[in-house]
Amino acid sequence: MKYSFAAKALVFTLFVLLTAFTALSGFALVLMADQGFYDEPIDPKIESYLYSILSSDTVEMANRYYWVTDYEGGPYRQDGTNFYFTITDADGNYLYGTQPITVKDFEESYEMPFGEHSDEQKTIIGYLDTDLGENDKYTLVNDLCRTLHKYRYTLIVLLIAEALFTIFAYIFLLCGAGWRIDSEGKKVIALNLIDRIPFDLYIAALVFLVSLALAFLFDIVRYWSTIPFLAAVALLCLCAIIAFAAFSMTFATRLKVGKWWKNTVIFFVLHLLLRLLRLIGRGILSFFRMLPVVWKAALFVMGFVFVEFLALLSCYSTGDFIPFWLITRLFFFLLTVFVAFHMMRLQNGAKRMSEGDTTFRINTALMFHDFKKHGHYLNNIGKGMTLSVNEMMKSERTKTELITNVSHDIKTPLTSIINYVDLLKREDIDSEQAKEYLNILSTHSAKLKKLIEDLIEASKASTGNIKVDAAPCEIGVLLSQAAGEYAEALAEHNVEVIVSRPEQEITVLADGRLLWRVFDNLLANICKYSLPNTRAYLSLERIERAAVITFKNISASPLNISASELTERFVRGDSSRSSEGHGLGLSIAKSLTELQGGRLDIAIDGDLFKVSIFFPLIGEVSEAFRDNTPND
Repeated sequence: MKYSFAAKALVFTLFVLLTAFTALSGFALVLMADQGFYDEPIDPKIESYLYSILSSDTVEMANRYYWVTDYEGGPYRQDGTNFYFTITDADGNYLYGTQPITVKDFEESYEMPFGEHSDEQKTIIGYLDTDLGENDKYTLVNDLCRTLHKYRYTLIVLLIAEALFTIFAYIFLLCGAGWRIDSEGKKVIALNLIDRIPFDLYIAALVFLVSLALAFLFDIVRYWSTIPFLAAVALLCLCAIIAFAAFSMTFATRLKVGKWWKNTVIFFVLHLLLRLLRLIGRGILSFFRMLPVVWKAALFVMGFVFVEFLALLSCYSTGDFIPFWLITRLFFFLLTVFVAFHMMRLQNGAKRMSEGDTTFRINTALMFHDFKKHGHYLNNIGKGMTLSVNEMMKSERTKTELITNVSHDIKTPLTSIINYVDLLKREDIDSEQAKEYLNILSTHSAKLKKLIEDLIEASKASTGNIKVDAAPCEIGVLLSQAAGEYAEALAEHNVEVIVSRPEQEITVLADGRLLWRVFDNLLANICKYSLPNTRAYLSLERIERAAVITFKNISASPLNISASELTERFVRGDSSRSSEGHGLGLSIAKSLTELQGGRLDIAIDGDLFKVSIFFPLIGEVSEAFRDNTPND
């Protein structure tokens, strides 16, 4: 039924009528209880009401004949009423009125002068016929009071029943408000034309109409006679009930739809003002964000000083400026500590990242504005560095694995080639050209074998897969032995070697086998790339807490590459491929040096090629050595 418009219209009408009857019954019940209908006899009450009406009619008749002095024309005729009256003079003589009656249980006298400038006192006496033979207001009051008294308890039951039905109808209207069946047959909640009116505007219209009705009632209708007045009051009450029912239904519909406050003029105005303020605030905030940090701080301090100045002016006359000044100082102190704390956190975070801790993240939960933005920047830098390092490590591992696998795959057939070449050389071959071919095969296969071994060694060195047996090593003796081993080869290339070492032996903690491999690669590099008829300098010295080994030579070709690139794999100082070498020597030397806790640096000055190797002396901490290695 709640989806049927006809059913809701019928219940709406019943609710209005039931509410009116309930209000009328309740008013009658309260009035009867106040007048004692439930605890006193009814006859005295009726006599009191009739006597009150009789007094009113007597005064009204006296006012009517106030100006009359001539009573000619016979007795007054008044049909259809139980009220009678007589006018007598001061001596009690009958002057005018209705026919005398024998029953005078109810009478009321009223004395007053009659006629203008009359000093004669006359008396008007009103009578009531207690038989109540005529149907007038006296009979109506008598019958109404006796009927109400007779059904006084029935009225209570009727009032309760009316109230229950009224409540049931009201609940039905609230439940059915807004529900309807749409064109597709679905049960939906929809707003009608009245429900779409802004709610505050709807309430304002109701208040205006109620105020207008009350003004009409108290300023105009109250001057009407009894029957029209009561009719007007009843009509206004009926309109009020209809307005209340309509208000309840539209409010219930709005509640069911949800967010009823949005359909109000107040919400629309406030929302518009809020959007305007938000737009202005965003503009100011955007302008403020565009300013440098120094200008932001300057504007904040200027604004704070200005507000403080105004507050001090207002408090100066009352003497309250000292507490205000103390409060502002405390606020400024706390703000300064807060800013310094966040600056310290940012500084510590940047320091951690600069030390290589790329996984460290700054907590920006309590930061604001530029501090939070700067913290995010630092965190993003750390994330980027972590990603870059991971990608580089992944790429390096992939490259190393590829080189190792390929080198092993090539080494097996190459060993077979070398063995077969050696077997062919042992055969009695008469052709000189065939022997020359075998020599070329033997030479190049040996070079290829050396390249593969270097590749495998470079791969192991870069990944740390070479076992290091560190032991005290007299580095000067090892350097002299290496120079002696290459003395003949260097002499063939017309390069003179000059070795300088201190008289006191320098001992470092290193793996002699790996250190010899480093010296071997560097001296081989000098043999391959040094300019003939020049000198190569090998030196050993103690600088602070480190042993420094230096290799210097003059390059035969221009060094058109940076020092950092020379330690990469397959990179050579000359761009041509006509000379010997494959670009792995320096890379292997650097990796082996770092595995032993040392460091290898390369410096290029024109054609001067210089390699410096640093090792901590025995007893020195490797980390301290790496952080404080002297630069020569």
